Amino acid sequence: EIQNKIAKEVKRRMQKAETLQKEAKEILEKAKKEVEEMILET
Repeated sequence: EIQNKIAKEVKRRMQKAETLQKEAKEILEKAKKEVEEMILET
């Protein structure tokens, strides 16, 4: 029972970490594009 709870919690946290990583990657890509556009404009 307790092991089950721990396993569920670990899984949940891993999924959350994965989601956060994806979001961070998207933000980074967006920032790169914005910087590129700024450089090209000048």
